[in-house]
Amino acid sequence: MIKFLAIMVAVLASSSALANESESAHKGADHSKMGNMHKGMMQGEHQGHGNQVDAHFLDRFMKHHQDGIEMAKFAQQKAHAPEIKKMASKISKDQPKEIAQMQKWRKEHFSSVAKANDMPPSMDMSKLRSATGAEFDIVFADMMAKHHDDGIKMVESVEGQLKNPEVKRFAEQSRKNQMMERDQLAQLKSSFQSSMSGTTSAE
Repeated sequence: MIKFLAIMVAVLASSSALANESESAHKGADHSKMGNMHKGMMQGEHQGHGNQVDAHFLDRFMKHHQDGIEMAKFAQQKAHAPEIKKMASKISKDQPKEIAQMQKWRKEHFSSVAKANDMPPSMDMSKLRSATGAEFDIVFADMMAKHHDDGIKMVESVEGQLKNPEVKRFAEQSRKNQMMERDQLAQLKSSFQSSMSGTTSAE
């Protein structure tokens, strides 16, 4: 009888130890899992914000490029100055490729982000439609310089907020290119106006 009681006590003690061990392991796993989930949520929220800034920048800059391409088409048909024709040809060649690249990034990295609802307004092309001769070159140089300035401001508005390395590099290079072309267009406009004034005076 004493031997039987001793066996029962040993069995009960073993069961209690196993139960405590199982409960401890379960609690440890829960805490670890919750900690990882919280960390993942925090990282996801941070990355989600970055994705939205990047995605919406791409949305706006694609629209900006589309307007630039439309302006360039007018110049290819109507410009007189070879410098304007050359720049328009470059824009018509390069910017569709850049739009395709931005669309690719948008689809690959930011497909879950809704499209930006504060898109830039479309450019008013009426002056380009009506301008002719040397006047067209002046109007185009003025409008495209202002258009480039808008693009520069668009990049500067998200400076330090973009997360994707490719998008960041693209944005910075676009700003440099558009600053250079904006300054070139300002010089061309001034030159065209001087030439037109000289022609008018001679007449």
